[in-house]
Amino acid sequence: MIRLRSALACILLGLAAGTSIAQTFPSKPIRWIVPAPPSSSNDTLARIVANKLTERLPQPVVIDNRPGAGSQIASEALLKSAPDGHTILMTPVTHAINATLNPNQPYDAIRDFSAVGQLATQPLVVIVSPAAGIATLDALIARARSAPGKLSYASGGNGTPQHLAGELFKLAAGLDIQHIPYKGSPSAIIDLLSGRIDLMIEPMITVIPHVKSGKLRALALTAPTRSPALPDLPTVRELGLRDYEVIAWYGVLAPALTPAAAINALNSEINRVLALPAVIASYAAQGATANGGTPQQFQDLIASEITKWGKAVAASKAKVD
Repeated sequence: MIRLRSALACILLGLAAGTSIAQTFPSKPIRWIVPAPPSSSNDTLARIVANKLTERLPQPVVIDNRPGAGSQIASEALLKSAPDGHTILMTPVTHAINATLNPNQPYDAIRDFSAVGQLATQPLVVIVSPAAGIATLDALIARARSAPGKLSYASGGNGTPQHLAGELFKLAAGLDIQHIPYKGSPSAIIDLLSGRIDLMIEPMITVIPHVKSGKLRALALTAPTRSPALPDLPTVRELGLRDYEVIAWYGVLAPALTPAAAINALNSEINRVLALPAVIASYAAQGATANGGTPQQFQDLIASEITKWGKAVAASKAKVD
């Protein structure tokens, strides 16, 4: 009986603590660390939500840009902060990629973080230079199979999502295509526009202007469903590669051991903001889809993505630049 009373007392104390946190959170400004410079996709998507959260919460949400080292600098800054919910991290798909790309990073991508929730997804587009004379995805695959190693695809650097999206595409289609890494996507796109390279797999927001102007040709979307931004563009799945799916995603993490009440309060407010028509429209203008969801759903996504991207890292033998 004494043990039962003791256990019941612990449960009641835990519930009371959770209720107290939920009622008083946030008690000070929330610092939202972004692993990219101002005006980047990460920064823009975070600020759209941060501005709305500031309107709704009793404390402001302040963006803290910490670019560099493939998001490792930002992640380490988060883990040096108190696990009380007042410091959070904007995390892109590179969080899952780095788990196998950089096995020596000083933290564990799952164990050392608490998932708050997913923010958005953004599809990538398989694009070619009109000079390549390739009009469809089937034609691209046929060309690559007829001349192994002759076609080239570019990315913004070794280990980037664009690089590994290309490696996953090669695995799915059984192709031999040469990868050419650049120091950033802008310079790679310049060479794609001039016909010096044959193709790229890039986020939609980056390539839409070039596709609509006819300077680049879009062959397929890497997402499982079509996008309203390019409704006539089929998906890679539709065109026969049913196991191929690559989506850039963004979410929010907190340090491990952050109280569940704080995580749930943040998740609830972020989901409400993501459902606002103005936020949905702002995200769509960035080529992104507002998602939301539970902390567990985001945690499960990260785990599955670590496995998926790990296959691409292993196949490509990619190393950190």
